[in-house]
Amino acid sequence: MGLAWWLIGLLCFISIIGIPFGRACFVMGELAFWPFGQDVINRRYLNKVDDIVSVHFRTSYSY
Repeated sequence: MGLAWWLIGLLCFISIIGIPFGRACFVMGELAFWPFGQDVINRRYLNKVDDIVSVHFRTSYSY
């Protein structure tokens, strides 16, 4: 699973728009290889700022 995330991450680095998604794919791949001692948290709780992508795809549901 981790190798698949890294492969998709490499494909995302082909375009400039895909670079942030590629970086996220590498983080997910690392998390798939070694999940112990790491926590997945929402960025809004960490630094009170929304992600650029999640702002555009937000629906009427409250998070």
